[in-house]
Amino acid sequence: MDSTKGKDFYVSILYIFIGFWLILINLAWFLPTVRELRKNITGLETGTNMQSRAVIEAFLEEKEEDLEITSRFIDRYNLKNPANKIAVANILKDSYFNNAFLTDNQGQEIFRADRFKTVYSSELRDLSGAAEFKSAINSGKVSFGEIRFSEKLEPIMTITFPVAFAEGEIAGVLAAELNIKELFNEISDIRIGERGQVYVV
Repeated sequence: MDSTKGKDFYVSILYIFIGFWLILINLAWFLPTVRELRKNITGLETGTNMQSRAVIEAFLEEKEEDLEITSRFIDRYNLKNPANKIAVANILKDSYFNNAFLTDNQGQEIFRADRFKTVYSSELRDLSGAAEFKSAINSGKVSFGEIRFSEKLEPIMTITFPVAFAEGEIAGVLAAELNIKELFNEISDIRIGERGQVYVV
C-alpha cells in the first residue's frame, strides 16, 4: 500500500510539473500577444484622435469663415445701421447657429437675432465682462468660447469675431452661438477598424 501511495505521490508531482510547464509555455505566448494588442489599440486610438481632431478643426474653420464673410458686410462706421441687423440675422441661415449678435467695442449688444425667439431692444445685453468678448477685443482675432449646455440641454459654444476698421482698430464684435450637437454626431460616426466607434465624453 505504501508503494501505491508513493506512486500516486510521484504521479501527482509529475502532473504538477507538467501543468507548471504548460502554464509557462502559454504565458510565453500570451505576454507578447498582450503587448502587441496594446500597441495596436494605441495605434487605433491615435488614428481616431487624429480623425476626430481633423473633423473638429474643419468644422470650426468653416464656422469662423462664415462669421468672417458676414463681418465684411458690417458697416463699421455706423454699427446701428439697419443693414447690419440683416447681416447678423443672415448668419442664422446656417442651421448650426442658434443666435447671432453684434456688439460695439464696449461690449454692448446692438443687434441680436435668435432662431427660437424674438429679441426686443430691452433684452440686449452688456457683454463687456464675457470672456469671449474680451478675447476678441484684446487679441483682435477670432475667439472660441467654452462648451456649455443650452436650455434645451444641447452642447453650444460662442464664436466671436472682431469687426475692425482698415487701420486695425476694433469697432465691435460679431458673435454667434454655435450648436455643436451635430459635430458630436459626426465624431461619433468615425469608425475604428471594422466595428469600432468613437464616443465623445
